[in-house]
Amino acid sequence: MSTNNIHDALEVLEADYDIEIIAARNRGSKPRNLASSSSDTDLSVVFRQSPEAYYRVNSERETIDRSFDNIDILGWNIKRFGELLAKSHHSAFEFLQTPTPYRHREPFAAEFDQLRDALKMTFNPVALMGHYHESARSKYERAVRDEPEINVKPALHVYRALLYRQFVHETHEWPPVNFFAFVKTAASSLDVPDKVVADTQELVEQKRADETIAINLESLNWIANALESMPTAGNDRSGKRDDHLTTINTTLTAIIGGTKL
Repeated sequence: MSTNNIHDALEVLEADYDIEIIAARNRGSKPRNLASSSSDTDLSVVFRQSPEAYYRVNSERETIDRSFDNIDILGWNIKRFGELLAKSHHSAFEFLQTPTPYRHREPFAAEFDQLRDALKMTFNPVALMGHYHESARSKYERAVRDEPEINVKPALHVYRALLYRQFVHETHEWPPVNFFAFVKTAASSLDVPDKVVADTQELVEQKRADETIAINLESLNWIANALESMPTAGNDRSGKRDDHLTTINTTLTAIIGGTKL
């Protein structure tokens, strides 16, 4: 997929929805270093509307979901993006950590970098663990449990979410987006059975090789047990809640009210 095609798709979105895309970043298998030769290009974008749209009834668009050939784009209004950050949602945090190969509107690049660095100190680890737990549970119930043959992609999704949940529990830090590197290094130090890490490594290799059916998964019972309950919550950083929201609101104000569209 050429960069020109991606830029063309972004321009179509801007024209069709009367928005400005502030940042466009890879999501899914590519930033996680799990892409195979057949992987599509998945993008997340953050956009803004004109300032007037934010105080007119029924004129604010929260999200956009569009496909262009092999490009799938999920877009968040900057206000919706801020709401996800306020909830310590994993998808918004992963966006902030992902490199920006396609677009970053000046002068807002520094705003996103400052936001990322500040929120690492104020986010709610318990809420982030909960988001990963729910992501794993939902995928497990829909596409792994009771399946006669387990597909590599949903199985890897479940293992990734649960290992990230464990990482947040033990470190109170954001997990790295590059899951391939994470499995090779940090995963082995987590308090999980060795066979879980081994199965995850095998799933990673199968995904990168474009294989479809997961084989030799010896730790499925661990998955079921891990989904029965959350680890002990620990510190939710409730004392930093005001700082967390102030940082987000300051950034939103700067971007929504910044240089005109």
